[in-house]
Amino acid sequence: MLLLVLTAGAVFRIVLVPTAPVLSDDAYRYLWDGRVIAAGIDPYAYAPSAPDLRSLRDDQVWPRINRPTQRTIYPPLAQALFAGTWQVGLRTTTAWKALVVAVDVAAASLIARALRRSGRDPRRVIGYAWNPLPVLAFGHAGHLDAFVVLAGVAAVLAWQAARVRGLGLALGAAVGLKLAPLLLLPAFLRDRDGIWSWPRSAVVAGTAIGIVALMYAAPLAAGSRALGYLSEGYLDEEGYAAGELPLFTGVGLTGGAALVAGAVLLGLVALATLRSGREAATRAAWLFGAAVVLAAPYPWYATLLTALAVAGGAGWIWPAVGVALDIAYLGILLETGFPAEPLRFATGAAVIVLVVAAARLGHARAAVIGA
Repeated sequence: MLLLVLTAGAVFRIVLVPTAPVLSDDAYRYLWDGRVIAAGIDPYAYAPSAPDLRSLRDDQVWPRINRPTQRTIYPPLAQALFAGTWQVGLRTTTAWKALVVAVDVAAASLIARALRRSGRDPRRVIGYAWNPLPVLAFGHAGHLDAFVVLAGVAAVLAWQAARVRGLGLALGAAVGLKLAPLLLLPAFLRDRDGIWSWPRSAVVAGTAIGIVALMYAAPLAAGSRALGYLSEGYLDEEGYAAGELPLFTGVGLTGGAALVAGAVLLGLVALATLRSGREAATRAAWLFGAAVVLAAPYPWYATLLTALAVAGGAGWIWPAVGVALDIAYLGILLETGFPAEPLRFATGAAVIVLVVAAARLGHARAAVIGA
């Protein structure tokens, strides 16, 4: 049965690989960055529209690049990945997506292993393998997040095996690919017996943060503006600088008050995560889930949340959050008139209601924190 679950999940993704990624154009940016690096040019130095890169333009990738007037936003490890895949000949969206799907199928297999190690039925991986969010995000759109999911699940396995340095390496790799997984760090600081140890925590945090620092140290030392578009407009574009957080805009809370409320909310969840004796994948799902509900700009950010929730048995609400965000995103993108923003707000409100109800109702508690 497990083989059937994994095989079917792979098939769902594979049949989408030949399709053009019309739901997102991020894959074209990955290919462009790889081409720029292969030409010996710093990807953080120029926006795609810069005259200096005119000779690299083509008819397939160049016309479809998102934010062509902005420099890249992706961290150094992601850039190394883009360059490596370009160098080995993966220079089309179909080839890139085939690699992404292979990585995601491997991640699903590791989720099944993590379930088995924790004494759960490995067939529960169906909650990830057959979930429409990663199927579309990776099989159709080819998002980089598949590699982030793989690194995140590798961190779960390292935590289960008490491999402290391996845990730090996996977390560092996840952050080096996409900065958001830095939020996961508090969830992995207790060991599998629920014991807090300063030396162990220092090794985990030091290794993860040290890897990220080293990744950025070389390009920054060479004069590269390695933060790219992240430091030049992304926060404004997504409304974060103005305090426009999806969880709060539905009730008219924006600006500094929304930013303070968001920081307090994440702080409370982080404190609960640090104090909890649950396994790391479960705690990580709570923490990352709070961030996704609060501020995730796009649904594929929730693929890591879905993987962690399934691997740790964190409750059914977390995979459901990703599906709801995907429906809202499709409603906006396809211009169907679907009430996307109300759905995003309702999703966040439902999570809060379940969290509050969990203190007294067993079904609500199971939905949020698992059985």
